[in-house]
Amino acid sequence: MNVIIDNISETRKKINVSIPANEITEEEKTLLKDLSPRVQVPGFRPGKAPAHLIKKSLGNRLDSELKRKITAKAYTKSLDETKLEVYSILEVEDSKVTSKQGGEITFTVDINPDFELPEYLGIEIEAPSTEIKDEEVDNSIEALRNERAKFEVVDRAVENGDYVKLSYTGKIEDKLISEILPDHKIYGSQENTWEEAGNDQNGISAIVDGITGMKSGDKKSVEMIFDTELDVKELAGKKVHYDIEIHEVREKELPELDEKFLKELGVESIEQLKNQLFEYIQTQKDRNKNISLRDQIVNELDKRVSEFPLPESAIEEERELNIQQLMNSNLKRGVPNDELEKHKVELYDKSHEIAKKNIRNRIILFRIAKKTTMEVKDEDVSNYIMAKANATKTKPEEIVKELKNDRAQLQKVQLSILLEKTLQFLLKEANVKNASTEDKKEDS
Repeated sequence: MNVIIDNISETRKKINVSIPANEITEEEKTLLKDLSPRVQVPGFRPGKAPAHLIKKSLGNRLDSELKRKITAKAYTKSLDETKLEVYSILEVEDSKVTSKQGGEITFTVDINPDFELPEYLGIEIEAPSTEIKDEEVDNSIEALRNERAKFEVVDRAVENGDYVKLSYTGKIEDKLISEILPDHKIYGSQENTWEEAGNDQNGISAIVDGITGMKSGDKKSVEMIFDTELDVKELAGKKVHYDIEIHEVREKELPELDEKFLKELGVESIEQLKNQLFEYIQTQKDRNKNISLRDQIVNELDKRVSEFPLPESAIEEERELNIQQLMNSNLKRGVPNDELEKHKVELYDKSHEIAKKNIRNRIILFRIAKKTTMEVKDEDVSNYIMAKANATKTKPEEIVKELKNDRAQLQKVQLSILLEKTLQFLLKEANVKNASTEDKKEDS
């Protein structure tokens, strides 16, 4: 076999493999020998019929099996000779492969880039504190009370914390914001919207602060000077006048911490509720700590490795996945399809950048996995299957069947396990500084 490489780009190659006729003839002979015991030819015992009769009996099956074996052999030979580390096979083209004329097979592949691996052992990271303060438990109880709050209409002036039904219209001088920014209604005009007085986290501060002291039916004008760093460039640093009209005022009434409230939560006492919340907060803090440590490892590796080209097919696949996740997330938040369509370019660009970062991090971890001879064992796959079965309430047998029928999916699972094991190895070898310990030293 003769192997020639055509460079399409730094990470995309065409591998042309020429197979001489004599090699195909030898492969065909071996294949006929393997298949003949299972071929029924009238008048002959299994495996004893002449080769030409076996070939005739097999027909297209022989051709397709021969092509498969020759293609696999050509691919293996090409990798042995070129030493390329293939990320994915994009296309396989072949001329008619015959024992009389030989043939040529071309593989278009994306490869993993070559780069210098930095020192990856003993990375310094800081573990966030998982200590729980009493006020965190108290805040969680207040959050539960807020979730079950009632909102009663009141005939009085608006106070901080009230929920107010109102309408407003914004202008820059005499020009309506709704005409300047038709896609950003929150900055332009709203009819019968609800705002929490004094809470500017989700609203326009001049409005949510300005409605305090107003009553139902009142009208008022307020002025808002937007931050110069505002994402909406048309309003950054601009002075906007808002005309407000109040329609309704509702006071938030929190439930008492009584027996009825505790019963709704399925607990018998305040102490039991606090203990449950403590355990929940501890679980969340432990989880967030693990995420933080992993992110620090990945970010530090990213800093230490110089830029390198990424496989195009990897970016494309990851980008499409990210776009779908972003769209699903926005749809769950109630963002309509037509609104998403307006921002598809922005979604595309954001997904593209996320994809490049994710693929780069995976390639770095994969290289470390190879250097440390990390491997995926059957036990690792079994653990994955059981964990997924528990999480999805699915029978493990169904997941096993799914992976057996989808080799590509199985390979993705194995890669995911490999990278996870590599990350756990790096965490074990890292130099972890305990943030809470350091804080205590500073206080003493």
